Amino acid sequence: MHPSTLPKLSLLLGLALWPATAPAVDGVVEINQARALAGGVTAGDAAGFPVTIAAAGSYRLTGNLDVTGQATPEDVTAIEITADSVSLDLNGFSILGPADCTGAPVQSCSGAGSGFGVHCDGPDDVEVRNGVVHGMGFRGVSVTGRSARVLGVRTSHNGSSGIAVSCYGGSVVDSVARQNGGAGITVGAGVERACDVRDNEAYGNAGAGFDVNAPAGVLRGNNASTNGGDGFRFAVGASRWTIRANSAVENTLDGFHVICPSNLHGNVAGFNGGLAYDLDTTGGACLSVDNLP
Repeated sequence: MHPSTLPKLSLLLGLALWPATAPAVDGVVEINQARALAGGVTAGDAAGFPVTIAAAGSYRLTGNLDVTGQATPEDVTAIEITADSVSLDLNGFSILGPADCTGAPVQSCSGAGSGFGVHCDGPDDVEVRNGVVHGMGFRGVSVTGRSARVLGVRTSHNGSSGIAVSCYGGSVVDSVARQNGGAGITVGAGVERACDVRDNEAYGNAGAGFDVNAPAGVLRGNNASTNGGDGFRFAVGASRWTIRANSAVENTLDGFHVICPSNLHGNVAGFNGGLAYDLDTTGGACLSVDNLP
C-alpha cells in the first residue's frame, strides 16, 4: 500500500466509527441547537425536536434550544425524557418558544399550544435543574414519576403552568414561575406520596401561584404574589400538609386556600382579594400557629 493512502483510510475508518449518539464529555452528554437538529442524542432520537433522551445518564445544555423556527412551534416540545435515572442540567441556558403572555396576573397568552420545554411522563428519578424555560406553548417543565425533582429553574410566559411535578417523593426547590398562562407551580395529582416544595416564587400567573393536589408534603419558604387565583390553593384531598413560613400577597382570590387538618406555621398573607386564610374544616380543624395577619 502506498504511504499516501494511509491518511485517507484513517479518515474513512474514523467516520465509520463515529457514534450514532451524541458524544459525552466526562460522562455527560452535551446538547445544543445543532445537536438537536442533527438528532442522535440517544439511540432513536430523530433529527429535530423534540430531543429524545431515551437512556439513563447525565445530560447538559451547551447552548440555548429555540423551537420558534419550527412549523407550528406552539405545539413543539423541546426535550422529551423517556428513560429512568436522568439528570438534565440546563447549565444556565434557555429553552425558548413562541408564546407570550400579557398582564400580571396574566390576562391572555398568544402562541399557546401543546408544546413543553421539558416533558417527562412516567419515568422515575428524573431531575431538571439550573436554567430558563420561556414561551412554550403549554407547560414549561412537566416531570412525573417517582422522585421527580426540579431545582433552580425559572419559567415564564408559557401557555399553561410554569412547572408541574408529581409527588412520589418529588421536590420543587429554588425555582420561579412568572407570568404563565395557568398556575405558576402545580404539585401532584391523584393518589401520591409526600413531596417537598420550598424556596420558590410564583407571581403574575393567570391561575393560582401554587396549585397543590398531592395529599401530603411540606411547603415552606415560598412566595406567591399578584396571581390570578389563590396564592396557595390546596385541592380536596390535599389535607396533610405542613405549610410553614410562606407569604401570599396581592393575589386575586385567597392568600391561602387550605384543606384541613393541615398545619400552618408562621405564614404571612396580605392585600389579597379574598380571605387571608380560607380553611376548609370539613375533615377536621387545622393547626394554625403564628400566622399573620
